[in-house]
Amino acid sequence: MAWADGRVVPAEKATVPFLDEGFQRGDAIFETMLVRNGRTHASEGHLERLRRSGRITGIRVPSMLAIIRDLLAAWGELDGQLKLIVSRSGMTRGLLAPRRVNHPLSLVSLEVPWRTAISGSKTLSYGPNQWCTHEAKRRDADDALVIDHEERVLELPTAAICIVKDGEFLTPDPDQLPILDSVTGRTLAVIRDVKRTILTLDDVLAADEAFVLSATRLGVPVRSVDEKSWDAPGPITSQVAIDLAAHVDDTLDPLP
Repeated sequence: MAWADGRVVPAEKATVPFLDEGFQRGDAIFETMLVRNGRTHASEGHLERLRRSGRITGIRVPSMLAIIRDLLAAWGELDGQLKLIVSRSGMTRGLLAPRRVNHPLSLVSLEVPWRTAISGSKTLSYGPNQWCTHEAKRRDADDALVIDHEERVLELPTAAICIVKDGEFLTPDPDQLPILDSVTGRTLAVIRDVKRTILTLDDVLAADEAFVLSATRLGVPVRSVDEKSWDAPGPITSQVAIDLAAHVDDTLDPLP
């Protein structure tokens, strides 16, 4: 279901103004958050990242609380994923949909120019991200692992990556790299000691285990990167997924 022009409607009935540059040029920002049992998780972290995207792009972010409240009230006590969109014109939209089923992922490394003037913001200008995913699938993988020309690991088109090596959790550092600061990565850091650092492709290929993190992917195991494969899920990844899900359930947001 969707929120458009002040009301909740079936998603297929929702519209956007054709001339809005958010539609025509992707000149808009967005966030997606997890919904479990009819309640969001880490909504303030996602809203702060939305506001940060607004500061980077110069897009004003109004209060999104009515959108969240109305969609959750219509959704009921179900699981899902809630997406918020703000365009430069001030158009706001919300979408609440079921979560997709996750499975162990095969990844292919792709070198892509990832740094731009608005790196660190989450915009609807998703052409490079979409190209990466489509190119990975063309190569018979599930998704892409984006690297730069120095073979430094950045992220997936729609998620962060974390590796396990000798019992240590390592993830690319958004303070040193042109990547998003993962809200779910911060959640993981509450229950595990996670080191943010620079990882190379060789580091990932030498890992004991690897997994993916996003608002709707709570520790999805990686089964292969290029020619390297793992038995997935590994024991550490399996436990992380269990512990993350339990922590999320214990820390859901109160209903707005």
